[in-house]
Order: sequence, then C-alpha cells, then structure tokens
Amino acid sequence: MKAASYGRAPAGTQPSYLYPQYVSTCRRSPKQPPILLPHTLSELTGPVFGHSDIGPNDNDLTHQHSGEALGERIIVSGRVLDEEGHAIPGALVEVWQTNAAGRYRHRVDQH
Repeated sequence: MKAASYGRAPAGTQPSYLYPQYVSTCRRSPKQPPILLPHTLSELTGPVFGHSDIGPNDNDLTHQHSGEALGERIIVSGRVLDEEGHAIPGALVEVWQTNAAGRYRHRVDQH
C-alpha cells in the first residue's frame, strides 16, 4: 500500500487572504508575501493520531467505559472530501469534547 502524499495546493486554487469587499480582511490579511518553508515528512504524509491502533469500538464514544456516558448524546455524520470534492477513503476525524466538568481526558489537561 502506498502512503498518501499531501503537497501544497496549486497556485490560484485558494481564495485570497485580502478581499477588499469583505472589509475585515483589510486588517487581518498579511501585508508581506508568505515565506515558503519546506515540507517535512509529517506534513507530506499527514498526522498520526493517538498512542495505539484504533479499535473496532473506538467510533462509539458512548460505550468506551463502564456505565452510560454523561451528558447529552449527539450524532455526528458527514463525509471527508478533498479540495476537488472527491471522497477521502479511510479518513480519520478526531473529535475532542470535554467531560461534564469541562475537562479533557488527556495527560496534558492538568488544570
């Protein structure tokens, strides 16, 4: 299997940062041309999520732990498309939501 490669978008395919008819872009758009930095391997191949393989039940956040999940249950659905509208097979969408106390279950969230 060949790994996907993600290069820069071709020139002219992205909207301009400055669009005078949309007044707020006049203040927040860059005043200098961008500095092109070389892509590293992780930028060309995409991110790596998590610390272990994705399990068969990892897509159901309501049943990962013993007991019912706290809070209101929501259903999220959609498709992941590239810039030309083509489906991206096997794409992983990482969803972060705080628990009922406003905390993330993550080793870095220590406040």
